[in-house]
Formats: sequence, structure tokens, C-alpha cells
Amino acid sequence: MLPFILRRLLVETVPLLFFLSIFVFVVLRVLPGDPLRAIIGDEITTLPAADRLVLMHDLGLDKSLFLQYVDWAGNLLTGDWGRSFVSSKPVSEAIGERVPVTLQLSSLAWILSVSLAIPIGVFSALRRNTWADAAVNVFALMGVATPNFLFGMLLILVFAVSLGILPTNGFVSFAEDPVQAVRYLAMPVLALATGTMASLVRQTRSAMLEVMNEDYIRTAHSKGLAPRHVVIRHALKNALLPVVTVAGLQVGNLLSGTVIIETMFSIPGMGRLTVNAIYGQDYALVQILVLILAVAHVLANLAADVLYVRLDPRIHY
Repeated sequence: MLPFILRRLLVETVPLLFFLSIFVFVVLRVLPGDPLRAIIGDEITTLPAADRLVLMHDLGLDKSLFLQYVDWAGNLLTGDWGRSFVSSKPVSEAIGERVPVTLQLSSLAWILSVSLAIPIGVFSALRRNTWADAAVNVFALMGVATPNFLFGMLLILVFAVSLGILPTNGFVSFAEDPVQAVRYLAMPVLALATGTMASLVRQTRSAMLEVMNEDYIRTAHSKGLAPRHVVIRHALKNALLPVVTVAGLQVGNLLSGTVIIETMFSIPGMGRLTVNAIYGQDYALVQILVLILAVAHVLANLAADVLYVRLDPRIHY
């Protein structure tokens, strides 16, 4: 297993991150706009040319794109992520302050979606072509078709505006006040988790329907095993392989979804930081945030592959 993990990291992950870093680096710098305006404001129009050149030199913007990338990549490999153009804070410090917030939001959304989707998908498969199965299918289709920001707006309208029982914005950590943390995170987590939950419900239902028609399931029933034992120990265990794939991919999707959800609910996480950095053309910050998101995608897929072996010993790498 260890050689497989190392091979995946060296052969796939490193080249992927290398080309992605080049793509993001170039795209950010060819987009229209002036990062100096984001730093100084409208006063940039009255700034003397000499002072402008000095500021660009301090930021490294007076070099060619190739030299800028070489300098940035070299510093990145040595652990220096650079400084934010807007706040002048180290990028590692700016991101480090937001990571715990986003991790709480995205991990709670993932846990909620997985813990509810698998039982609902199994329930729907066992009651195929009944009213309960139809209701689950309608819920899943609505969840997949409804964008998370639209669902978040509906939650705000119902629970914040109409009922007035939940706050519309802000964040409280579980370490500070668990009760208030639940109140502030309830709507963002639900809005973020609904789409993932719906996708996993559909995948679990389809996988269970396919497995329940296999010969070994009929054999297990003919041996007199309890239906619950057959479903959990035989059917569900084999049906989880495609579900694990989707659940692993959804980790990256949840992190991407935090960009919109954190902005909607004014949550001071990495998603909102990304939006602010893009608006401010904060090159150093955006580049690292995109790479972190890419690494999260890769590691989630790698974890899913490793989990395959635990679920099905017949799989070897």
C-alpha cells in the first residue's frame, strides 16, 4: 500500500500541482485590472511614476512572468508562501486564521450528508417502487438540482426572517460556546450539505438495487440469515464501493462550496477569504488558496482508493 501511495503522490499529484500552479499564476496576471489600485485605492492615479515603480519593485511585479513564477515557486518550496498584497500579512498567517473555521463548516456538512444519505439510500432501495421510494427520489432530484446558495436563501427566509430563531450571519467556534456554534452553523451546514446528501442518496440507492439482485444475496437469504444481517453485512458492504468514490469527490466540492456559503452567511473562513482576495487581486493569496483546494481534492481521492482495500480485500494495487 505504501508504494502505491508514494507512486500516486510522485507520479500524479506533483505534476498536477505543478501545471496547476503555472496555470493559476499566469491567468491571475493576464486578467484586466491593477493590483496596485487594490492596495492604494483611487490615489493610484495621482501616484508619481517613480513611486509606482518602487512599489512594483517591492512587490516583484516589475519582473517578467517567468522570473516572477520562479521566485514564487522557489519561495514556496522553502516554506515561504509570501505576503498578502492587500494586508501585508504573511499568507500562511492569513490562511491559518481561517482554516479552523472552514474545517468546522465543511467537515460538519460532510459528516451530516454521509450519515444521513447512506441510511436513506438503503431505505429507498429496500422499498423500491413504493411511495416512500418516490418521496426519496423527489428529495434527491430537488437536492441535486437546487444550487446551495438558493437553498441557503430559502433557509434564511424561513428560519431567520419568518421565524427569527437563527442568526443570518456570523460565526462562533465550538470551543467558545457549543450552543451558539450550533445556532450559527445550522443553516450554513444544511445549505452546504444538501447537494452532497442528495448525490449520495442516489448513488447509494442505485448501488443497493444492483447488489440486491446478485446471486450471493439470494444465497444468504436461502441460508436463513436474518434480513437485517443480509442487508448490512453482505449487501451494504459491497454497495459502498461506488458510494465511497462519490463521497471522496464531494470533499473537494464541499470546500469549493464554502466560497459561496461563507460569503452569504458572513463566515470568516477560507471561502470568504478567497472572494476578498480575488476582488483585491491579491495574487499571492489566491494562488495558495487554489493549491490548497487542489491538494484537498487529490488527498480525498487517495483516501477513497485506500479505503477500497478495507472494504473489498479482492482489490490490490
